[in-house]
Amino acid sequence: EQCGRNVSETARRLRMHRRTLQRILSKHAPRS
Repeated sequence: EQCGRNVSETARRLRMHRRTLQRILSKHAPRS
């Protein structure tokens, strides 16, 4: 929940797509 909002805000600040951010997050914190 909070992560989703964080990603949305970060995406707006970085002007990136949520999927792109998720890709970056996957590299930093991969899910099993």
